[in-house]
Amino acid sequence: MKTIFQLIISAFGWFLYIPSMLIPKKKGLWVFGSWYGNKYCDNSKFFFEYCNKQGEVRPVWITKSKKVKRQLCDSGLEVYYHLSLKGIYFQIRAECAFITQSVRVDLLGCCISKGTKIIQLWHGLALKKIMYDVPKKNSVIRSVIMLALPYLNHRQDFVVSTSEETTKVFSNAFRIEKENIICTGLPRNDVFINNPKSSGRYKVIYMPTFRGGIGDDLDLFTKYKFDTAKVNEQLKMYDIELYIRMHPVNSPPKKLEWK
Repeated sequence: MKTIFQLIISAFGWFLYIPSMLIPKKKGLWVFGSWYGNKYCDNSKFFFEYCNKQGEVRPVWITKSKKVKRQLCDSGLEVYYHLSLKGIYFQIRAECAFITQSVRVDLLGCCISKGTKIIQLWHGLALKKIMYDVPKKNSVIRSVIMLALPYLNHRQDFVVSTSEETTKVFSNAFRIEKENIICTGLPRNDVFINNPKSSGRYKVIYMPTFRGGIGDDLDLFTKYKFDTAKVNEQLKMYDIELYIRMHPVNSPPKKLEWK
């Protein structure tokens, strides 16, 4: 029933998709979204803030979270709720849209027609199979739905990569020509280039990729016989701080304790 209800709601998207195809785009108007529209983070965030500092375009953040909207409003940034009249207007008129997942989840997909260029900033690295490289069962029903509701499809006109090797992987994974992949590095990594290393202890981060199911506790440590006591000794010996950053849809096991 939930899937059917979602499809019915999605079908109403045609009332916005048709105007989005007819209304001209405003040059210099760029919209940004990230992580299903519920977070202000990742590559979209850092490029959005960069664009605000440069002042050459009009960057607008689109969110599905009232909390994020209040947060950005308090910071003096231009932000709109995705279903508000202004939010819909700016999405329809945007020259470019910047995302980290897909346009249909980061933004209101039915407002983004082919007249708007979609730039996929992505949220990960080429460490595993992603997108179209992941084997999927062909479904006639799904194919019909995507044909009837084109704004539910994954689409990107450009993809950002970190290297020539990543460009090769992304070209196949996103089914996009290499000429449309921009090898600039990720916006969120610019902080490591622009800010030289400070003196003092080294800081190391461990960021395991998505595994298991959404919302699962991910215990990589005991499962693979990770000796936390021994690791702690080594960290203290070399004066290293270790940060563990789980994938946003996974959680660390509650029983894990570091001394």
